Amino acid sequence: MKNPICYLSFLCFLVACSKPEFRKGVESYESTYFTRFDAPLYGVDFLLTDEESIIVAGAEAPYGLVNARPMVLSVNQGKEISWMTLLPGGRQNRFSSMKLSSTSESDYLLFNNAENPDNETERGLKFSTINEIGTITRSHTLYEDDRELQSSSMVQLTDGDYMVLSENAEGNNIENNLHLSRVSPEGDLIWSKLLENTTVSIAGPLLYFPGQEFLMGISEKSLGFPDVEVQLYKFDLEGNLIWQETIVESGPVYPNSARIVSVQDDEIMVSFSSGNDVVLIRMDTAGNVIWERKLEGERLEISVGGIQTLDGHYLLLANTSSYGNGEFDVMLTKVDRQGEIIWDKVYGGTESDAAFKVVEKANGDLLVLGNVNREITALSETNLFILETDSEGNPK
Repeated sequence: MKNPICYLSFLCFLVACSKPEFRKGVESYESTYFTRFDAPLYGVDFLLTDEESIIVAGAEAPYGLVNARPMVLSVNQGKEISWMTLLPGGRQNRFSSMKLSSTSESDYLLFNNAENPDNETERGLKFSTINEIGTITRSHTLYEDDRELQSSSMVQLTDGDYMVLSENAEGNNIENNLHLSRVSPEGDLIWSKLLENTTVSIAGPLLYFPGQEFLMGISEKSLGFPDVEVQLYKFDLEGNLIWQETIVESGPVYPNSARIVSVQDDEIMVSFSSGNDVVLIRMDTAGNVIWERKLEGERLEISVGGIQTLDGHYLLLANTSSYGNGEFDVMLTKVDRQGEIIWDKVYGGTESDAAFKVVEKANGDLLVLGNVNREITALSETNLFILETDSEGNPK
């Protein structure tokens, strides 16, 4: 599963690395600002509705993340759970790559990995449509023969179709190929392509540029512990590879930390964790580097993602063991267009707090969702949390 709990040996290696100078002026806040739920829930993705309800995809995990059951829930403006729908099944990585999208009919489209009930070695992508009261109105699964599809990212095109980026696994081989699929709004497969010369270990996010009608993606390839190669890709909407660029030829990149965000029509921000630090690279969509910055940590900084803010700057979301109060805490860092830090803030308690996504509301406030783990093990109890701040990162 793509989660920090599965990389304890990697964490120990990085903590033992050399320690650069701390970043200055980091403000710290206690986890008393978190809204926590009295239930063993684990979040993976969320979206904010027009009515400012929060729809969360993840798992109910009464016995930790082993045999957790996939679920979708709704949280109202009062931070109370309105409904929760459990999905069949219980394998860890069946929910680790869950993704949510809203539909034009005010429903929600969820996709995750699913096993074929008639063949446990066969897995594919499962699409479920869920209405506004949590009822599953349609469910459809795409199977890929005896190959294993590890879903990674999904984007919706202007015509309503979805593009899905996956890893195409062959047996127990960790080196897979990227797999790009086009799916109708109803979840029916239009076409599916195995992309040549794209050997990867982990496929990252996928971006869609509607004005220019192309896609960009990022991936990681293991070169032998702890070295990783980071690759950037550009595709057309027919799934043809336009170009690929190596961002990191070989380095200690933390698994599943490579992210890509659109910051302007013709620019992107790449982030990943290397050694103890988070690296930011601003590029144009032709693959040219505009600038590169390193945000240093004393121990371990895990890049989770980022967004372009309404004022045109960039907000990085990371989980840190360098700052804060516990094993891991949530960190928000806002940087300007040149990569200079505007503010750094960390949130968390004495346990291990790990965020998985941040969104900006229409008024500029920030909404962060994550999980509190009692211990960094697959059997530890987890609780979903919500953190809301103003536009400057001050908790509300």
